[in-house]
Amino acid sequence: MVLVVLFFVPKGGGGSRAGAAPAEREDTASLLLRADSAHRTAAHADSEHTATVLASEYLASEPAGLTAVQRTKRDSLQLLATELDALIARAANAPLPASYRALVAANALHGDTRTARLTDSLNALEKRRAALTPTGGADLPYADLTASVNAVGIAIRDAAVRRRGSLARAMSDLDAAANGNAAPIDTAAPRLVRDNARAIASTIDSALSAARRRNAAADQGALAAKERANRRIPPIAMLFAAMVLAVIAGFSFNLSAELSRPTLATPREAERVARAPILAVVREADRAPRVGGIDPFRMLYLGLTATGTRTRTVVVSGDDRAVVATVAGRLALAAAADARATLVVDVDAEGSSVAGYYGEHPEPGLSDALAGVRLWREVTRPIGASDGLSIDVVPGGAIRPDEPDRATKKSAREEFARFRAEYDFCVIVAPTQSSLVLVCSLVDKPVTVLCAEVGRTGLSPLQAAAAQLRESGAVLHGLAVWDAELPHLAPRNELMTKAMAARVRRPTPEGQ
Repeated sequence: MVLVVLFFVPKGGGGSRAGAAPAEREDTASLLLRADSAHRTAAHADSEHTATVLASEYLASEPAGLTAVQRTKRDSLQLLATELDALIARAANAPLPASYRALVAANALHGDTRTARLTDSLNALEKRRAALTPTGGADLPYADLTASVNAVGIAIRDAAVRRRGSLARAMSDLDAAANGNAAPIDTAAPRLVRDNARAIASTIDSALSAARRRNAAADQGALAAKERANRRIPPIAMLFAAMVLAVIAGFSFNLSAELSRPTLATPREAERVARAPILAVVREADRAPRVGGIDPFRMLYLGLTATGTRTRTVVVSGDDRAVVATVAGRLALAAAADARATLVVDVDAEGSSVAGYYGEHPEPGLSDALAGVRLWREVTRPIGASDGLSIDVVPGGAIRPDEPDRATKKSAREEFARFRAEYDFCVIVAPTQSSLVLVCSLVDKPVTVLCAEVGRTGLSPLQAAAAQLRESGAVLHGLAVWDAELPHLAPRNELMTKAMAARVRRPTPEGQ
């Protein structure tokens, strides 16, 4: 609405625009035509004056009294002499066969039989010298041929020098035969015409510039009056419009995302989608352990163990590792508070969320015990001994790309069953589908608690996760709905870095 008001509603009233007087402009078309005509006249007078000055300078530099035929002949002789001077200088500076051949090819030496014979001799000597291969020592035949080539070249240059002397004598004869003086050319009249034309063009240009300045001032006045008549958009209004657009864009994006991928709104909606009962609802006030009041994790523990057949092994799964690890840790705390020997096992070695929850090293752990490189007691760590709680934790262990063989799997299953039987209550953390498959290979029909987050877990992924649990052979016992801020756990790489730093700082015993 703000943008519509600011940009699309007509600005200002009709009266203010009508009250603005139209700016008066001068017609500069006639002045422009006169300026063009004056410039053409000045250019013609300038060219006439330039041509007269050049003719006068040319006649002043030429010998007096030459006729047109004599001047043409003298110019031809001067051209031949100039060309011959350049080639003679080249032959003197670079006494090479190429320089001599260029000298013979000069126009002044055309028809000279002696230079033609010298050229043939030069070519013959060049061929004979090219047939010889000069060595590093003294090669008399090659040196003799080189001396002969130089002698022929000098003879050609001498012939050219003699020809240059004959051209000089011919030009001297023409200058001597000239009689009379050429009449001087008058340049005063063309200069006066040129100056008058330039003065007229300058006057018209000044009048045209003054008219254009007055028109520009009139245009600026009209533009200022139009701006004063129109309402200006204040910066605060533009800022408010940008804020409105940002709110609308954000709301539209969230609305389209919710329509395309609806998320969990209430715990009852999770119960309807997953077709499983709700065992616990964790809200913001229930995140920290407390003594009084209703603890949802205590209710979750009682819902698992207060039946006719007590559940001894529970699998906690979900789409968020931090939530799954937190629910599993609080469930183990509730079992230990009930004087139960509790075991927490992390099946997800890649995430190591249980190690992040308890602040322990991810390695060694479950993957090492299943691979047969560690004993179960070696990978088990007591957590609640300092608080009088019997809680043992088995971290995820090292990430192993290779899968153990069938015999190793069978042995690990039997050993894990014996090891798990030593505890009253066992919580297995399996946040991913691959870890859930591993749990089903270790435990027959494990009782599973599926975790979901209000406002974050999608309805379709929750329904698919519940269906996958049932298809994999697990028993979906119920749901734990997280309706609070997501917990933050240290990632695996940070835990490994801390473990390496602790090993470096650990003092070495004496004698080792």
